[in-house]
Amino acid sequence: MDERSTQYIMMHLQKEDVQARILQNIQKGRDEAAVTISRAAKLFDFTENKLRDWEEQGFLTPLRSGGAQGRRLYPLNELDKLAIIRELINDGYTRSDIPPNINEIWRTAYSLRRQTVPLQAIPAPSSLSDEPIDQRLEKARDEMFWRYYASQVLRLSLMLICEEMSDTDAGLILPLCESADIGPIENINDIAKLSEALLCRLDKNRSSQVLLSSYPTFQVPSDYRLLPLTAMTEDQPDEAPGDATLIFLDRRSRRLSLSAKVVKTIQSLLRPLYDEKAMLRQCFGVGMRDVVSSPMDIAGDEDVVLTGLVDMVVRLGGQIDEQPRWRFCYILTPQNSHLPLHQNILVVRVRNSKQPPYKLGSPAIPPDEYSASIEALESSHIIYFPKTLGPGPAISYRKQEEQESLGSILAIPIGGEDGLAIAVLCIKASQVHAFSEVDLRILRIMCKMIEERIRISYVQQQIGQKLSEVIEQPDLVNSFFEKFFSKNDFFKDFEGLLTGIYVSDLPSDEQQDSAESRSVSTEEIVGNVVSFIALDVDKQSSIANIYGDLVAKNLCREVGL
Repeated sequence: MDERSTQYIMMHLQKEDVQARILQNIQKGRDEAAVTISRAAKLFDFTENKLRDWEEQGFLTPLRSGGAQGRRLYPLNELDKLAIIRELINDGYTRSDIPPNINEIWRTAYSLRRQTVPLQAIPAPSSLSDEPIDQRLEKARDEMFWRYYASQVLRLSLMLICEEMSDTDAGLILPLCESADIGPIENINDIAKLSEALLCRLDKNRSSQVLLSSYPTFQVPSDYRLLPLTAMTEDQPDEAPGDATLIFLDRRSRRLSLSAKVVKTIQSLLRPLYDEKAMLRQCFGVGMRDVVSSPMDIAGDEDVVLTGLVDMVVRLGGQIDEQPRWRFCYILTPQNSHLPLHQNILVVRVRNSKQPPYKLGSPAIPPDEYSASIEALESSHIIYFPKTLGPGPAISYRKQEEQESLGSILAIPIGGEDGLAIAVLCIKASQVHAFSEVDLRILRIMCKMIEERIRISYVQQQIGQKLSEVIEQPDLVNSFFEKFFSKNDFFKDFEGLLTGIYVSDLPSDEQQDSAESRSVSTEEIVGNVVSFIALDVDKQSSIANIYGDLVAKNLCREVGL
């Protein structure tokens, strides 16, 4: 099969009249869902023998009722494929010209036309992109946050939905088309009406996949059931849905119950995705994406994703009188991660990009905000001051009217659920009592995303350190014990000593021959005295349990030295 044929097929499938004919044939096929071979052949004017030949070649994969020898049944996706094949054959293409993944090529072509990005010509390999490299990288950084936020918020939302159903597959469907154009979506077969949707699927092992589909269908729709995202009891809605989001579940899973609190939190987190449809198409649409890595460096540039997350926090707070309800948002981390918390100071790690009042890497923030943040970090409790001085860069520099204004401060520890917190999210509002219980739920989920990003960034930074040492000393992993020989070195030396003892027991002429073969003198191996001294550090397990593995490791090193 020629690559150029595939490209010409792509161009042909983007033509308006071609797409209209294929859609008409697809609809004809859908009206006869899961049809027999005779009906499928009649629908698209093929012979039954032709369809059997294509099945033997692996080009078609119909279902079989009652096992391998059962009657052939052609499901929706196979009927769609036949509709596309009919159009191409009518236009003069042969079977050998048509690739097995013609369904995917059709969906790509249809999606490109909907995005008004027609393929004008077949580009040469050297000119696939004329966009300057610096502009392309800047665009990739802009897309980086939305890919992260969309994938993480969908995954966490599904984990929240399925927290009591850990043994099932589940997914979310976010229709990006106007619901008025497609009518109500009430069962799993109706999702084919959606011309565009963002989907996320969560597996039983809690891995997730996010994709943008211009033609969402399931190969076997009966394997799933469809529910609206709303408060429900045993699959029965308790209230009308607040948005168009849909949930699909494995049909074998138990019935779903969702509280209004869970639903409202998820809907608030998903709302920005509905507001940024164009960005989602850019991030998850057809085509390859540039990969950008942004490791955490407190002394360098701001992390793209973390900055986007604190901007999102401000956005989720809403507006009052066309002004953000939450004015400032920033992340504080200990300045020195090796020092105990009571000896550390907090510095601004990330700040929102619109109105940044504080300098990165600086502890210079107002005392009320600092005291709330340090207490939140040390206690792993949320600290809330519902009424305090209004926002400003520093108390001593505030104007009189700023000092007389009131606001709210909220400090949330990040990562303090099962141990020590690693950072603090501090938010300053211009109004008193600006944070409700609903807000706290949303912010706690945002903190989960921030925590994951910070931990990943720290790991990326550590992996990138001391790379030159790997080249210079490939046999040394931990330089902390560089002065000590390894067990491998001990075995090697001990083997040499045993060899010396063996040589010293040989007759003198054989000693000389053995020594020469090893490039050592007989004087070096005869008459040596070997001694071993062993030191045992008692109660290492209890020391490690009380003070941690690092303390036990340091103790062993000091004893060894």
